Amino acid sequence: MPPRDRSALSEEEALQAFDDFLVESPALVSTLRRELGEGLLDHSPASLVPLWEWFLEREQSRSREPGPLPSWYLPDPPELVAERLSPGTLRDVDAIGRYVAEVFLRNVPGAEWGIARLPERLRYAHQNKPVVKIGDWDVDPVGIVYANAVRVALFGEEPAPDALLLTYEANLG
Repeated sequence: MPPRDRSALSEEEALQAFDDFLVESPALVSTLRRELGEGLLDHSPASLVPLWEWFLEREQSRSREPGPLPSWYLPDPPELVAERLSPGTLRDVDAIGRYVAEVFLRNVPGAEWGIARLPERLRYAHQNKPVVKIGDWDVDPVGIVYANAVRVALFGEEPAPDALLLTYEANLG
């Protein structure tokens, strides 16, 4: 299954999901920083390269271990589990996405957390998701990491150590 579709959430439900997301973020980023070393993840855009290299190396030796899924991901039907990212990969994607958000928030003037919203008739792909708002632009940091992980882990694309940094830069407009 793909990430949860948040488009049908009421404004109150979206706000609660957003608040829950923000409450979880510091602990996930802190755990990630401890795993990689406090000095390596300094919230600079350049830190996205060693972070992604760590993920790529970890992904090469990852097993398909079961475990909890991030709140934004729906459980897969049993027949599709082997064709999807593992729970461990999804947990890493979640933590890395939240770190990427911190990189945006600390390095892009005016960047701030928000909830993606457009009129329902526009069927906005990010509707009701926690995003980093940069002016009128909504950046889905977890989505950025998820898309890069899918390209490498499921589609077999050549792992590029700077893929996360390039995606970050592309979202600066």
